[in-house]
Amino acid sequence: MLWVGSRLVWYFHRVEERQPSRVGARPGRWRPLAGVLLVLAAVVLGGRVADSALSVPGPPVQVAAGVSVRPLSGWRSVRQGQGVLLTRGSGSLSVLPTDGGADPATLAGEYVRQVLQPNAQGLSLSQGLQTVHLGGGQVGVRFAYQGTFRGQGRATPLQGEVTAVAGPRAAAVFDAWAAPEVYEYERADVQEMVQTAEVG
Repeated sequence: MLWVGSRLVWYFHRVEERQPSRVGARPGRWRPLAGVLLVLAAVVLGGRVADSALSVPGPPVQVAAGVSVRPLSGWRSVRQGQGVLLTRGSGSLSVLPTDGGADPATLAGEYVRQVLQPNAQGLSLSQGLQTVHLGGGQVGVRFAYQGTFRGQGRATPLQGEVTAVAGPRAAAVFDAWAAPEVYEYERADVQEMVQTAEVG
């Protein structure tokens, strides 16, 4: 992505070098276009600010003993086996409880081997584990992934991240995913729901 951005910057730089300003050009020529761009920017940015302002935590959903999560507005919870799936259509967050006392890095590794690898083609993982701190003081680890996953009779490219958190009496794995072009817009909500979850 950075390479693409670098190419874009270079391209515009070259265009500016090859297009010297013309004497006598009409000063108002770009005003209508600039006005349209400003309106579009206001609509896009305003929409994102409004979405952020409207995303407020709801009441806690009990996943298992010692594990609960607070869905943000617009997300609905569905009981799925021993866990809970939070979704709002374009993005999903699965909360899977397990026994406490485990090492978060160990939980993350087991999830990769038992869940992600058997169900994905071309799976790629981020290098290393990021340390995360929940609001309740628990410490966990997080990594990102991308791959093509089989489900409902078809293969779907997905991007996501897994957060593993362990307390003295309970632990949980949070797996969030969406289509690669959508996940960047879901990440803030997902990370906030993980941040405000209770594990232990």
